[in-house]
Amino acid sequence: MGEEEGRATGTSVNSQGQASSERVLSEITAALSELMGFSSEVLNGDMLIEDLGLDSLSALKLLSPYQNGSSKIQAHDLFKYESLTELAEAIVSLGIDDLPLSQRTNQSPQSKSAHPEMDNNGMSIQWMSYGDGLNVIILAPPLNMSEDAWVQQINALTQTGRRVLIPIYPGHNGSVFVEEQFSLTWLADQFAVFVDQELQNVAVDLVGWSLGGCLCSLFVIKYPERVRSLTLISTAASFSDDVFGNILDLHNELREHKDILDVIYDGEEDIVSSMGAGTPMTVLRHYYEALTQFDIRTRLPKVSIRTLLVHGQNDCVVDDTAFQCLTVIPQTRQLRVEGHGHFIPLTSSRLFNMTLIRFLDEVSV
Repeated sequence: MGEEEGRATGTSVNSQGQASSERVLSEITAALSELMGFSSEVLNGDMLIEDLGLDSLSALKLLSPYQNGSSKIQAHDLFKYESLTELAEAIVSLGIDDLPLSQRTNQSPQSKSAHPEMDNNGMSIQWMSYGDGLNVIILAPPLNMSEDAWVQQINALTQTGRRVLIPIYPGHNGSVFVEEQFSLTWLADQFAVFVDQELQNVAVDLVGWSLGGCLCSLFVIKYPERVRSLTLISTAASFSDDVFGNILDLHNELREHKDILDVIYDGEEDIVSSMGAGTPMTVLRHYYEALTQFDIRTRLPKVSIRTLLVHGQNDCVVDDTAFQCLTVIPQTRQLRVEGHGHFIPLTSSRLFNMTLIRFLDEVSV
C-alpha cells in the first residue's frame, strides 16, 4: 500500500512539474533572447545548451533567478543537461520556488559574450614573459583572468631585475582546451615541464593567486627542488561545493573598489570583462569541478619551502578557517589585509608589492 501511495504522489508531482517546467522554459528562452541576442524563432526546448556560446557570467545571469529560492541548481552544472528542456526540468526537479520570475531577484552583472577562435595544436599552457633578469618569478593568476590581473606587479618586479612569467591556462584567451587531458595536477606538471625545458632547471619564485595558488601548491609538493619560494594569495587547501556561486560576491567586491580599478584599467566600463580571459562556461565548469575535488590539507606539513601567505579580511571565497589551514606549512609568514578581500594585488597593490619584494629579497640571499 505504501508503494502504491508513493506512486500516486509521484504522478501528481510530475504533472505539476510539467506545467512548471514549461513556464521555466519560457522564462529561460526569454532571458536568452535578451542576454545573447537570439531571435524567438531560433530558441526552443530542443536547442542544445552547448550551442549557445555562454561564458561564465552569462551562465550566472541566466540561472541566478533560480538560485534565490529553494532550488539547488548551480551554474557550473549547466552543461550537464543537453537541451533547454532538460535544463528547465532540472531546475524544477531541484526544487525551484513557484514564484513567477518577476518576483525573484536577479542581480547578476552584465557582461560581454566571448567567442574565441580555437586552434588545433592540442592543449598546452601559453606563457607571457616580461623582463630579462636572472631571478625568475612565476605569477599564476586566478581562474578566468588574463595577465592583466597582474598589471600592478609586472613593472614593480621587473624593475627589481627579475624576469616575470605569467601562464595562460588552457581554454583562456582563446587557447585550446581538451577535457580528457585536463586536471589541476596536469597543469602543475606543465609548470615543471616549462621550468625544465625553458629555464634550464633554475629554481623559481612562485606566486599563486586563487586557482593559481592551488597550482603553485601542487607544483611545490611534487617538485620542491625547482622552487625557491612560495607566495599564496587568496587561496585555500580545499574548497566547498559552492565555490562557483561566490563569483557574484567577487564582482560586488570589484565594484566596491571601482575608483581604484578605474585608474588601473583606464576607465573601462566593464572592469570584470577587461581583466577576464573570456573563458567559455563549457571550459570553466571543468575547472570548478576540479576545485571542488581539490584537497591538499594532509600534504601541507611536508612543504619545506619558505612561504608567504596573503589573505584579505573580507574574502568571500576563502574565509579565515580555510586560510588558517595553510598555516600548517612550517616556514610561513602572513600578511592579513583589513578592509580588502580576494583581489589584494589589485586593490591593495602598494602594501602587497612592498611585502612581496621584501620577502623575495630575503629568500634570494
